[in-house]
Formats: sequence, C-alpha cells, structure tokens
Amino acid sequence: MHGGNEMAFYPIYYITLVCPDLATSKQKIEEYIAHGARALQIDMPSKDPVFETPFVRENMKRALQIYEGYDTYLDFFRRIREKYPYLELHLVAYPDVVERIGKDKYVFQDATGKITVEIDHKVFGARIVTPQTRVRLNGEVESEFFRRNEVDVDVLEILDQPAQ
Repeated sequence: MHGGNEMAFYPIYYITLVCPDLATSKQKIEEYIAHGARALQIDMPSKDPVFETPFVRENMKRALQIYEGYDTYLDFFRRIREKYPYLELHLVAYPDVVERIGKDKYVFQDATGKITVEIDHKVFGARIVTPQTRVRLNGEVESEFFRRNEVDVDVLEILDQPAQ
C-alpha cells in the first residue's frame, strides 16, 4: 500500500546471474537500483532450466562452469540484501529432489547442490511432490528469514510429474 488506500505498482527487473560473471551481475543490479528499481527477479543457474529461452539456458550453462553450487549464489544474494535491505529480491530456481525437514521446511536438490526452503502450507497446498518431481521455485529473499542456503518460497510450480 502507498499512502492510505492507493496501490503502488512498480516494475520488477529481471536478471540472469553470471552474465557473464558475478561482478557484471552486481554492476547491472547497481545500475538498475540507481535508476529506481525497487524489485529484482533473479534466476539461479540450473543444469536443467526447463521452459527458459535458449539464451538464458546458455547463460546458465556458462555460469555453472564458473561457479558451481548454490552457496556462491546465495552468498551473493546475502551481500546484495545487506547493501540494499529495502530491495525486493525474487529468486527463481529449478531443483528436482525434495525432502521435508519440518512443518514448512524442505530440502531441494539438483546437480548444482542443495537448498533449504520455507514453503507455507498455503503455497504448497495438497500437491504431491516426490524426489522425481521437477519443480520451479520462485521466492523472495527476506533478511529476517535469510540464512545460509535458505529461501522463503512464494510460488511452487510443478513442471512435470513422473508416471506412477
């Protein structure tokens, strides 16, 4: 909300990390912010970025050749969050394997590593997700929830369900 009952709308700028490296990604983010960006959607590199364009797939492939594993990227997000605490950061990831480790906490894993996420039961719903289910996660990095390898998920999209 903005000033009472008015809704405030603003664009969410998109960036593919490590295009061509983290230093350039940081520079792009700072340029977006300097020009008034208040929210960014950032793709986490994945070895299997289902539904992405060939351009984004190639950038992710290159990124994983430089920095493999989620830790590098989550450390990058943490530094951005510390420098710009007001900035909305929306992450998109494509992990495949899930393990429940608490009421709303899950471990997802793909070939790049593991990531612990918090998915509220309202987001997860009654959907069935097995270690063979491919999903896309979209979540916001919030400083109060942000711990090493943890993301608060807003959207859980099932990309395909293996045959039973």
